[in-house]
Amino acid sequence: MSLAKVRTFAPDGSNSMWLNEEGPVSGLSWGSTTPGGYNQMACTLVRPPTFRTPAMNSGRIAQVIAGGSVVWDGKLDEGVPSSAGWAISAHGAGTFATEWDAIYTTWLDQNDAVNQAISRGLRWVNPGGNSIPNTVFLGQQVDSGSLKIADLLNLMCSKGGLVWQVGRGNILSVRAIPAAVTRLLVCTTPQPRTLAGDINAIALRYLVSPDSAAAAVYATTFATVPASITAHGRMEDYDDLSSAGTMTAAAAQAVGNSSLAHYVRASWGGPFQVRYGQYLTTGGQPVDLQCEQAGEVAQLIITDAGYGGEVVPTPVTFPVGAFSYDETTALGTVTPYQYMSLSGLLSAAMLGPDLREDLRQIAAREAALDVRQAAAAARRRRALRREAATDRRQAEAAQDRHQLAAWRRRHPHGRAPRF
Repeated sequence: MSLAKVRTFAPDGSNSMWLNEEGPVSGLSWGSTTPGGYNQMACTLVRPPTFRTPAMNSGRIAQVIAGGSVVWDGKLDEGVPSSAGWAISAHGAGTFATEWDAIYTTWLDQNDAVNQAISRGLRWVNPGGNSIPNTVFLGQQVDSGSLKIADLLNLMCSKGGLVWQVGRGNILSVRAIPAAVTRLLVCTTPQPRTLAGDINAIALRYLVSPDSAAAAVYATTFATVPASITAHGRMEDYDDLSSAGTMTAAAAQAVGNSSLAHYVRASWGGPFQVRYGQYLTTGGQPVDLQCEQAGEVAQLIITDAGYGGEVVPTPVTFPVGAFSYDETTALGTVTPYQYMSLSGLLSAAMLGPDLREDLRQIAAREAALDVRQAAAAARRRRALRREAATDRRQAEAAQDRHQLAAWRRRHPHGRAPRF
């Protein structure tokens, strides 16, 4: 039997109903991620497949209530009936970003698209209308509405050394990747680490001056992690920033340093499962696992084991990229926020080929398609003209035959006239 309760509303906030009043609720679990926010909720309503109630209609607002607080918020998905009951699932407020288009008026106003989505009905709060700082990376302007809100936020944060999250009250926050320890994670079993590679230098191609009377000028600079180079030797990767327009070497290096801030060379083998008493505040007090969210910074306290085989390991702390809680087992699951490869990071950050060249190729393909479509339209017009001429000739021939038959009826023995 679930201790936390599930409450649902109609999309306009009316018709509040408690799922637990419709029948026993079991297997309740929920969680959140960084970046993102509330992500998934699942439970089972122990009622027969023939049972229906408005409380479980897809699209309704869903909330998990624990200790008098809303610890999760989202939207119901379609329930799935089975012999064990109705499998109820919902997607959280953080995933709403994948459902709304990033429609903006001013590209350089980093809050514009989010604020417009909120005005159209997105159930988020952007404090002061300006929670997204001007340190985000915008890059080359894209068409209004061509990205989802999630894609835009990921673009702005990935090269800005930032993360975004929708937390309590569906409040949006965009902040630097957290580093200050806020949680102590007590681990009683040895934990291995996985080495992703010691990428510690990024070659950055950037645009010095655009095409004008002279050809565009490009240059290359490096963003590095000197401490890693000293400890592990130099290992390089590449990023093309020229699609973002003109910039200085210092600006390019700042973008590279922000990308490297997401990258961690060695990841703990997690996720870590914790019970009450194993996840603590920095003062040593156990936290309520039901109320936890992603976005904290955990410091591992590993008992009777070494830290990954290194004398001085790094990192011994990590931001919490995902946290979920299962009421059936009373276990919390802590997943580190770490990119395991720089190539994955570069892909996530939209690094790689010059976006301008991609757009040029797309425009060329669209122009070629327009030419082909115009030629096809011309062929269709010519065919229609030929068909019309054929119909006209056939109509004239039928009229001639009709006139000849009428003349022969009037002059059965005369010579046929010429029409």
